[in-house]
Amino acid sequence: MLERINVPHDVAGLSVQELGQLADEIRGIILDTVINHGGHLASNLGVVELTLALNYVFDQDVDKILFDVGHQCYTHKILTGRVDAFKSSLRETGGISGFPNLNESKYDLFTVGHSGSSISQAAGLAKTRDLLGENYSVISVVGDASLTTGLSFEAMNNIGKTKQIIVLNDNNMSISKNVGAVSKALTALRNNNAYKKFKKKFLNAVSTSGIGDVDRLSVIKRIKNGVKYACMDGILFEEFGLKYIGPVDGHNMSELINCLNIAKDEEKSVLVHVVTKKGRGCIEAENEPHLYHGVSRAGSTKSSRESFSSAFGRILTDRAGRNDKVVALCAAMAESTGLSAFKKTFPDRFIDVGIAEEHAVSCSGGIAKGGFKPFLALYSSFLQRSYDEILEDVALQNLPVTFCVDRAGLVGEDGETHHGIFDLAMLSSIPGMTVLSPATIGELEEMIDFALSYNKPLAIRYGKAAPVDCDYGFTPFKWSVVKGNADAKKIILAHGASMIAQCLSAIDGLADACLVNCNTVFPLDKEFLSSLYDKEVYVFEDCVSAGCLGAGVVSYFSDASQNVKVICKNLGDSFVPHGRINELLEKKGLDWKNIKSIIMGL
Repeated sequence: MLERINVPHDVAGLSVQELGQLADEIRGIILDTVINHGGHLASNLGVVELTLALNYVFDQDVDKILFDVGHQCYTHKILTGRVDAFKSSLRETGGISGFPNLNESKYDLFTVGHSGSSISQAAGLAKTRDLLGENYSVISVVGDASLTTGLSFEAMNNIGKTKQIIVLNDNNMSISKNVGAVSKALTALRNNNAYKKFKKKFLNAVSTSGIGDVDRLSVIKRIKNGVKYACMDGILFEEFGLKYIGPVDGHNMSELINCLNIAKDEEKSVLVHVVTKKGRGCIEAENEPHLYHGVSRAGSTKSSRESFSSAFGRILTDRAGRNDKVVALCAAMAESTGLSAFKKTFPDRFIDVGIAEEHAVSCSGGIAKGGFKPFLALYSSFLQRSYDEILEDVALQNLPVTFCVDRAGLVGEDGETHHGIFDLAMLSSIPGMTVLSPATIGELEEMIDFALSYNKPLAIRYGKAAPVDCDYGFTPFKWSVVKGNADAKKIILAHGASMIAQCLSAIDGLADACLVNCNTVFPLDKEFLSSLYDKEVYVFEDCVSAGCLGAGVVSYFSDASQNVKVICKNLGDSFVPHGRINELLEKKGLDWKNIKSIIMGL
């Protein structure tokens, strides 16, 4: 069937039965490709019929379809001329991205990877359409987890008279199980048929009554709204001025097409509530969707060493057993950040705010103000959302919130929207912020203990790289020599497991080189720097150049008269595409071979 699809709207020429056959074919491609290359499985399997129905009703050469987050874009990519590249190079270095990417196709309107932005982007497109007097549909496909973001509510609050269509893909899951009032409201909508049954009977009764036409409309409207409020908890969409359609079976092609056509013909903005099954067509993914959200490629093996995320959760759970002031927070990612055990052991001191990082930061500030010790675990790339709250609600108040910045550095195949390479630039600009970067599990443990007694804002950043299998120890605000002699001519500064590991290999066999572990990244260890005279100082980091350790070191020596030459190597000032981490490090000159060449002056 797929051979008949040259442009997305070609699906409109298929029968409903043929669409079902095409859905099966696409599911097979997704399964085979994810097995070979890794990727987001459960979410993509759940939206095959929905994506086909969207392309049956709308024409992407005219209409605009935006996929929020992009976890669910694989069928879209397959239908938009990328099936061969998808099968051969998904998430590979130089290949197809796992998210919508505007550099790949005209049908990818934005490069995305974070949730909650599509309704706002769609509102902007719809506004320009109206200003230009053009006529086409703008559709945003939003997950129920994305709907918990403040940005989604801000967008719905400002849609006004600009017509757009919001397709709510409700699978009752994000990465972890959904939490909060929005999730409960959607569950009520999903399960409540009382209103729909009453509405049908009521309209039949009124239409055969003797009430006049004008009075009848008024009565119908008042009673309908009253019953709606009485029967349904999810009426908030109507309060935003959206016409609500649903719930719709997201795997019933005829029903989907019918409802989308109704939405297309509406004169006002519409929300189509589509209920899907995450992992549809793969029994393992259906039964445990949280485990099959992101899948590693076949044959890949995990390091035998404990990951930083796992160690963080284990250590914090242990400390919470000794200290009843410890509180853990996350944003819809308890499993991914290592907090599952904490959640089970101390449910009263665990808070999952959903995809609401700004709220998580401000809430952590309130917890700290109340005399507790909050540890907020967020991926580096998602911490970016909450800069203002970190600055205003934590740092300005000088509150002892510990930010546990997971996935710092390069993350690999998820690419430019997920690499944790900007957090240093962000955090180093905040007055009073201390930033720590462990290379070993032992360092991480000592840093958590330090955080328990530290009464100021603190960030501990760690990445996906396996911890270095040594025990360097941690002394707050002091750097330590981990290999070589401090009297050496060449002083190498690095932090974090990935760069420490690469630098250890790079200086192996170099007699005149010394590796220094800068595990307190900020503030700088100025006492150590002041001891350097007539040296060559090399700084290697897997982050952008602005606001990094190297920038701080260069700034320090620009005001000093110590005859020190500083050479910095980092990821520069550009976005880094997706790919395997070792391949990206080599391309960026941060693998051990390139580092060795730089140190040797080659």
